[in-house]
Amino acid sequence: MHHESYKYKVLLGANLLLILVAGLWFTNFSSLQGCLQVKSSAISVSDHNNSIASTANNHNDSFAMALADSDGFFDNISDENWKLLKQRVKERVNHFVSLMHNIHNSPAWYQENFEPDFTCMHERRVGSPPMGDGPKWVCDPHRLKNRECLVYSVGSEGNFMFEEAVLKLIGSHCEIHTFDPDASYGANAPPGVTYHAWGFTSEQEAKQGNFQTMNQTVKELNHTGRTIDIFKIDCEGCEWTTFGGWFSAGATLRQILVEVHNTPDEAPNFFLSMQEAGYVTFHKEPNIQWAGGKCVEYAFLKLEKTFFQDSSNVVEEEMK
Repeated sequence: MHHESYKYKVLLGANLLLILVAGLWFTNFSSLQGCLQVKSSAISVSDHNNSIASTANNHNDSFAMALADSDGFFDNISDENWKLLKQRVKERVNHFVSLMHNIHNSPAWYQENFEPDFTCMHERRVGSPPMGDGPKWVCDPHRLKNRECLVYSVGSEGNFMFEEAVLKLIGSHCEIHTFDPDASYGANAPPGVTYHAWGFTSEQEAKQGNFQTMNQTVKELNHTGRTIDIFKIDCEGCEWTTFGGWFSAGATLRQILVEVHNTPDEAPNFFLSMQEAGYVTFHKEPNIQWAGGKCVEYAFLKLEKTFFQDSSNVVEEEMK
């Protein structure tokens, strides 16, 4: 009996020892597993952060194409997105049937021809207020806040809502010149706006009264060699006869904001000449309140020749 009791105690002790050892092993294993998980998580977070940093570095170095093609205007558009914009212009279609189809039916012609082929991500409808007839669509006006800003506004009829909005939205550093042949409107020009009592004409027209060509205007104001950042013109039809002089006046027009009126036979050449001169169309807005679609607000942006390397042949073919 004593012998059996002794064996029982030995077996019980052995079992307790095994349980103790197993417990210690499980505790150490759990701790080791936890350390490995923490280490693995740390490595994963580190790899993720390195990946983000690498992407950011690559992203910071990827604005060169837009910067070069826009003469420094776009400084934060990635090469990837810029290539998509270039592809869009390359694939643009100018007309539905033909450029002369419905030429004497203005609403139908504008519906069928020359849609926007470019997008400015932060374009703004600039006016005070920016509603109704009168405001103009401007490509990314915030980009003009910290650089030289020269604005021509042709045709005012005493309404300076556009000029006032430019001063408020972009800044008082903008040099703004407003042109209209009626001298009486000059008294209403707000501070910061220089009023000139003449309208625009072409070399061929030689209008009587207060009119000058674009070339004469640029020279008189000593703007030869300058960039006119915004050229806004609403001159009730003079666009068709004066546009040829816009590109040869010795100044670069970065943005052209123009209301076109009706559709004379010269209309197709007007738009093709814009493209030939290096302009993309970033906005189109028919005037349905007063003109029933016969007049349309167009907004153009000039880009460098490198932007059009693969698309110029389309324009050249249509101009023949």
